[in-house]
Amino acid sequence: DENRHLFISQYFRDNYDYWMSSLPNVTSGVVINRIEVWVTNKGNSTTDYDNSRNILAFKDLAEPSVIDNPIWTSTGANFPACNEANNLYKNVVSVSGIRDIANASSVLKTAFPTLVGGDDYEKIESARKLSSNEYTLNEKLGFISLRSALSTDQVLAVAIEYTKGGKTYQIGEFSTDASVNAPQVLVLKLLKNVSPTPSKSTWKLMMKNVYSLGAYNMSAEDFQLDIKYKSDTTGVELPYITEGNIKNKMLLSVMNLDNLNTQLQNVPDGFFDYVEGYTVLSSSGRVIFPSVEP
Repeated sequence: DENRHLFISQYFRDNYDYWMSSLPNVTSGVVINRIEVWVTNKGNSTTDYDNSRNILAFKDLAEPSVIDNPIWTSTGANFPACNEANNLYKNVVSVSGIRDIANASSVLKTAFPTLVGGDDYEKIESARKLSSNEYTLNEKLGFISLRSALSTDQVLAVAIEYTKGGKTYQIGEFSTDASVNAPQVLVLKLLKNVSPTPSKSTWKLMMKNVYSLGAYNMSAEDFQLDIKYKSDTTGVELPYITEGNIKNKMLLSVMNLDNLNTQLQNVPDGFFDYVEGYTVLSSSGRVIFPSVEP
């Protein structure tokens, strides 16, 4: 289900499998308190500063370990994703003239000659802030699901505030931050750039483990999912593979989709683990595998 479900940062992607391993209890310790989601405005330009702002979105912003451009350095492994996790945010916002959208690209090129527009960052004039009914947010795992898929040439960027371990962390800047008034540029976290390709780190932020069933308003009582293997030689569909390291093991178990019973106790029962918001999105008919690379 491409260009619709995205991790908020590499940090959340890197920890996803571990946090999902203890369903139905998610062990992230993360609670996202607020979020703003910004997208390329495909409609008419607007001067409604509550819902439209000029933005600079950086892919390496707030990353403690996955940093593509070597001009940025990590603050240390003890930091989760936040503006202080590396020195990008501090250095960028200290550059004179960075808040002027008309000159932002040339200012960045002068200050950081190795930055590449369209890869390291995206500059968007009059980006549109999505309303809360245009996406859903998983507050514990750090990913968003959009109601409508992004087109290839659209940019998506976010600001979030979350708590973990009793501390509050922020990624990017909010439109309500008193220090940045419209029409000044907001510095945000880039989730999707124009024409993403596998060579860009943002490619990994698009979730590859979400599949659309073409159904809506599903319920656990009326739902069954099987995974079957069709042998090229016999033409028979089986719920297991007859060779290799997973010989005769149920594919639901192989793909970590049968660890619970219908009461969500840790007892495999031969059926798909239907856990709302984690393995299914019932209203939109999506199945989510509990691994970033199923």
